[in-house]
Amino acid sequence: MDSIVLPVILLLTHGVTSESFDKTIIVGHKEEEVSLLLPEHLLNQTEYIWKKKEDHIATSFGNGSLNIPQSSYRERLSCAHGGSLIIKALCWEDGDEYSVDIMAIDNSRSLIQYRVIVQIHKYIRHDTGPTLVNATVGENIILPLEDGIIEKSEIEEIDWLTERWVYLAATTVDGNFRILEKMYEGSLSSSPNGSLIFSNVMKRNEGVYRACILSNKGKIVERMYQVNIFEPHLETSVEKRTSTESASENTIFFPVLTSICIVTIFLIIIIGYFIYQHKSKKGKMLDPKEYNKTRTNHDTSHLECPTQLPNSRLLSVNFPTSSPTLPMVLLL
Repeated sequence: MDSIVLPVILLLTHGVTSESFDKTIIVGHKEEEVSLLLPEHLLNQTEYIWKKKEDHIATSFGNGSLNIPQSSYRERLSCAHGGSLIIKALCWEDGDEYSVDIMAIDNSRSLIQYRVIVQIHKYIRHDTGPTLVNATVGENIILPLEDGIIEKSEIEEIDWLTERWVYLAATTVDGNFRILEKMYEGSLSSSPNGSLIFSNVMKRNEGVYRACILSNKGKIVERMYQVNIFEPHLETSVEKRTSTESASENTIFFPVLTSICIVTIFLIIIIGYFIYQHKSKKGKMLDPKEYNKTRTNHDTSHLECPTQLPNSRLLSVNFPTSSPTLPMVLLL
C-alpha cells in the first residue's frame, strides 16, 4: 500500500514529468530590449513563473496577461504572445541569471534558464573594406573620420587601435587627444574633428588600423584603414627607369626613321634614272635621208632616184676644203 501512495504524492507535487533545458545566453545592449523566448512546444501553457536568481519578478500566462509583483519592474516588463517575457530599457543591473518555471496544461513542469548579458555599446563593424592611405617615408598622413557616420553631438570618444587590438591613442571631436602607447609619443597628433595624424612616418608604420567611434546612444562604430608606406628611392628609380626607357626609345626611333627616308629617296632616284635611260634607248629611229640632212646640211633629193642607170659608176669627187663634209653622190 505504501509503495502505491508515494508515487501518487510525487505526481501531485511535481506533475507528470519534469523537463529541463540548457542555459540560454541572451546578449542585449544598454537602453534596448531583450526577449526571453520560450520553446514553441511550451507556448500557451497554463502558467510561467519568472525569477531573477531567487527573486520572483513576474508571472505570465498563455493568454498574454502578466502579473508583476515588484514595482521596479512594472514599467519595464511585458509579455509576448504565448507567455515569453520582454525586458525593456536594459540597464547594467539587468545582466544576471534568469529562470522560468513552466506549468503545462497536462500538469507537467519544465524549467528553462537564461543568462542575460548587457553590453554598454553595440559594436557595428566596418563591412565596406578599409580606407586606403598611401605615403612615402618621412611624410605625414591622416586617418580621416568620414562625415555622417555618427552625429557629431553623439560621439563620446574615438579609440585608435592596431589590427591586433593594441590601443594607440584616443581622440575627441573637440580636439582632446591622449596617447595610450608610449612608443608613439611624438609621432601622433589629432585634427580638430578627431582624425588621427601620423608625423614623419616610417616603414614600420605600415599596416591596418581601426577607429572605434563610441556613441552616447550605445553604439561603437568601427572604421578600418590600410596604410601603405613606400621608400623614396624606389619611386625615384621607377621614374628614372621610365625616363631612360622613353629617351632610349626616342634615340633609336628617329635615326631609324631618317635612314628609311634617305634610302627610300635614293631608291626612287635610281629607279627614275633607269626608267629614263630605258625610254631614251627606245626613242624614234631616224630615216637615213633625215639623218644625212642632219649631218651634212645639204640637199639629198637626188638620192630619191627610183632606178639605177646602167653602166653607171660611183665616183668620188673632191670638194673645196671649205665644204663642211664630203658627200657621196652618184654620177652618170
